[in-house]
Amino acid sequence: MTDDEDQIQLALRDRGLCSYVQNGRQIVVSRQRGPVWPDRGNSFWIVRLGGAWYVVTWAPVAYRVPEATSVVEVAAAFVDVGATAQSRLPAEQVERFGLTEVPQDEFERLFEAR
Repeated sequence: MTDDEDQIQLALRDRGLCSYVQNGRQIVVSRQRGPVWPDRGNSFWIVRLGGAWYVVTWAPVAYRVPEATSVVEVAAAFVDVGATAQSRLPAEQVERFGLTEVPQDEFERLFEAR
């Protein structure tokens, strides 16, 4: 865990969000305490790869967060969408935060190279 990731987890907690690290560097985000369940509210994960933050659904669909945008703000907006885990971020949030959907094969290459 890097200092950046520690700071992100503290910032998520300050916003009332729950998080934990999975598989080394994936930060799982939800409002659930403990392990997340798909039918108990939205959950997803974030990860820093190659200097950029990504928000990733369980589908998985990955979105690159622009450098000028706070991944904590994106997480705080997305966590309350729906009553179950969502497969995609709402188009309105993608546009508002300037997110870029990353093709799955490209994201997998980035993730494996970490």
